[in-house]
Amino acid sequence: MDHVPSLKIGAKNLGQVTELSVPAITQPLLSIRIADNEHEKSNSNGLWQCGAPIPTAFGPLLRTRVVRNECVTRTETGRIGKAKWELELALITTDQDGTDDQQQQRVLLENCDAGDSFNVLFENPEQEVDFVLKRLGFCAETADTEHTLELHKVPENNGKFAHFPSRCSPRQLIAQFIDIRRAPSRLALRVFADHAHEPAERRRLLELCSAQGATEFTKFVRQPNISLVELLCTFPSLTPPLACLIECLPRLLPRHYTLCCYLSAQPHRQQQLRFRFVYSVLQMPPSVIIDECAEFEGQKQQQKQIRYGACTQWLLQQWPGQTVQIIQKEPSKFRFLPPSFVPSAASMPSSGSTMVDQSDHALLLLNTPLMMVGPGTGVAPFIAFLQKIRHFMKRMGGDEAHCGRVKRVLFYASSNLDDEFLFRYHA
Repeated sequence: MDHVPSLKIGAKNLGQVTELSVPAITQPLLSIRIADNEHEKSNSNGLWQCGAPIPTAFGPLLRTRVVRNECVTRTETGRIGKAKWELELALITTDQDGTDDQQQQRVLLENCDAGDSFNVLFENPEQEVDFVLKRLGFCAETADTEHTLELHKVPENNGKFAHFPSRCSPRQLIAQFIDIRRAPSRLALRVFADHAHEPAERRRLLELCSAQGATEFTKFVRQPNISLVELLCTFPSLTPPLACLIECLPRLLPRHYTLCCYLSAQPHRQQQLRFRFVYSVLQMPPSVIIDECAEFEGQKQQQKQIRYGACTQWLLQQWPGQTVQIIQKEPSKFRFLPPSFVPSAASMPSSGSTMVDQSDHALLLLNTPLMMVGPGTGVAPFIAFLQKIRHFMKRMGGDEAHCGRVKRVLFYASSNLDDEFLFRYHA
């Protein structure tokens, strides 16, 4: 009986190919070493990726404290597909040295508008990080010890490792810097093949990255989005060096969530600014590869692991009092009013004060009809829009002052409104 092709074993005709066309590899660009006198524990001051610049970031990194993180839907009935959670964060304006920095809050209020999003800086799942560290041969002590990273200067790759520090612990590198959940590329598999000690496993990795095995790469790696942990479980003799993982795997990037509140409407003079987000919790299908891997330490008491998206899994573990780092995402055109509605400075008359300009902006905002369609968590930015409208109404003297009767309609949908009606009493 012929075997069925899988991630571990290829098709018979592929196994008969004697000369595989595989990607060419270059000399390593990065080396990591630990000297005899390097026994210091990692000390990165708690900054995500050691404070490296983040693409799409707009403004400074913000430290916040979890106020609330709880499920806002009824999941026990089984009538909704994905649970929804609401996360509330309070801005920490106190610096590391204990001084209060109110300037940060003022700048945030100037730059942030309804409809804006924030990047949430998270870490890879702890159990998966521990598994990778163990496979790479790091014990508990060396995993948390700062190592020296040495980059071989190559002109065309100067920016590739710009976000890496010169010294960092292996645990922080795997937890914060590389995306271990994303499927490895064909080039990555080619590099990994040189670090598989079993000939059969080396051959299979070469097949998957070859031109002849492109179909099997798509079917068994790309489409199921095989993670690094699943790859290591499938090929037990694969032990790539840490520097190899850093070179071959993509950078871990934050996930962004849209604010469901309007910051400027808060009484920020009396209390810390509060950020509110809603996010969906989608349970991923069980990984048969991980569930059947005895080496994976998450297999405790033979219980199958419940898996979520990497950021979602991290968010679910954040409880009141814990610190979450966020950074505003570069603003998009999804604002109210849209940028195309707001007159540019060049089109405004030269006379008149800033107060008049702000008044004109408020009148335009209050007299613009609005149709909003936001099913599920898509309602979040529209709650911020409505808060902004109420805020400007109060500033202009009340609901009826300076404002005609303008129709605003919000369409919301859910698979079951009895179990899931987000912001029912806020709209």
